[in-house]
Amino acid sequence: MRYVVLVLVMVLAVGAVAARSWVMEAVEPVDPDCTESIMFEVRPGASSREVAGQLAARDLVSEHWTIILLGRWRGVDGQMQAGWYELSRDMSAEDILNHLVSGRTASRRFTLPEGMTTEQVVDHLVSQELGEPEVFNRILTEWEDYQEGFLAADYGEGQACEKYQLPFSPLEGYLLPGTYEISWGADETDIIERLISEMESFWTERRRQRAGELGLDIHEVLTLASLVEREARIDSERPKVASVFFNRLDIGMRLEACSTVAYALGDIDRNITRSETEIDTPYNTYRNSGLPPGPIANPGTSSIDAVLWPEETSYLYFVSRGDGTHAFSETFSEHLRNVNKYQP
Repeated sequence: MRYVVLVLVMVLAVGAVAARSWVMEAVEPVDPDCTESIMFEVRPGASSREVAGQLAARDLVSEHWTIILLGRWRGVDGQMQAGWYELSRDMSAEDILNHLVSGRTASRRFTLPEGMTTEQVVDHLVSQELGEPEVFNRILTEWEDYQEGFLAADYGEGQACEKYQLPFSPLEGYLLPGTYEISWGADETDIIERLISEMESFWTERRRQRAGELGLDIHEVLTLASLVEREARIDSERPKVASVFFNRLDIGMRLEACSTVAYALGDIDRNITRSETEIDTPYNTYRNSGLPPGPIANPGTSSIDAVLWPEETSYLYFVSRGDGTHAFSETFSEHLRNVNKYQP
């Protein structure tokens, strides 16, 4: 009898050692030398068993039950957060579980440069592999409700479209440039909504109040800021360029901004000819007084603030020096001397 008991004890001991070795092997990284990132999605509402099975199918864990047992043992079963995660086969089962429970989802970063038109914004986002052009364009054409809501504080419900005959170009001027971090699984709608929500957040009560003090509404500020964005190249000059436009508006002088004509011609980056300043379009500030109907590009925060807080000057003219800076002048004769000097 003693012999039988001894044998049973030895068998159980060997079995326990073997089982422990099996479990340890199962929770270890599948491939410790692998550094390749694998994007893995936990779908909303997915059960622990479903997620564990998908991890095993992607060869991220050797056995699906390791994730289930680890989750139960640690008391986090069912607490994996939905989203996309950046995992690797050199991670242990416990490391993977920690990621999925913590909600440290993978993200992407992209930068939207200042001064792009909406069309250029779409091209830029597509070039960053953030979506398809047809989808972006479809979303942008469904913008009227957003535009109305954003401007309702200035005009009341339904009045903005009547005043500006919107839309003129989908969300032109209302996509705030900057550097953004978005979740890996963000789609075209998420990205556009993020850009316009940042613009909404930028318009604090202080900025809205300042626009009112200048006798401008948000749409007019963004329109003027888009001209400043396209005409100025360095931040320090933006308030001065804004002052030139304000000074011209104050005396009823046409803005004569080349960028508005280039925008009307469908290529805002082009150099215009003298004959093109005669084209018949409401965006031609050589023929029409006051502001164009709307923004000609998406201005950055520096240009918007330059319009809200312009420099106090008597300048009515500026001309490019060819190095990104401008020569400013108060009189036309002085302006002509600057033109001959810097653009002979």
